[in-house]
Amino acid sequence: MKIVGIFNYGDFDAVVSARGLADVYREFRDALFGVKVYLHPKRFFNLQGKINEALKQLLYGGSRPWGPFTPNPTLPGNRSDFRKTAEEGSPNAIGAEVQFGNIAKVSDDIQKLVWGIIYHQIDVGIIVVPDSDMADLLDSNLATYDRVVRELLQKSFPGVQLQVIGISHDALVGQDKMIEERKRPTE
Repeated sequence: MKIVGIFNYGDFDAVVSARGLADVYREFRDALFGVKVYLHPKRFFNLQGKINEALKQLLYGGSRPWGPFTPNPTLPGNRSDFRKTAEEGSPNAIGAEVQFGNIAKVSDDIQKLVWGIIYHQIDVGIIVVPDSDMADLLDSNLATYDRVVRELLQKSFPGVQLQVIGISHDALVGQDKMIEERKRPTE
């Protein structure tokens, strides 16, 4: 897997640094690079639904594993995929969602991360989505990195720090497609 785009909503980097979450953030990004993705020429082989399983295998083990969490205690069935604290007993944490669905599914995942921040379950949230080249291989009507960034630019979540990571399969990333970092303009 390759990261082809990063978009920060709010002061994501500053909060990660100030709350001692840099190592946890690096661990999540390293796990993304470690996921093996197999593409069939005309159809996906292990992506939709399987990428979360691959990440769980990489992140849920170890002495201080990542785990799921309930971002909104008033909605107990609402569960988010990944959360890890800066250190044992620390209230500072990162939450993450990986979504290869349509924009409605991505909006639900963003809402989970926003609730996690509002209810002090996490400090920052990460949403991972495919770029348009990868989405085209997988299915029609999938949310893409560019679409999610456009949607977030139209939202207002004061005090919320999110990061959108656009990913693609190694074979789909050419030399002309480099990591694109964008930040939300300050108002």
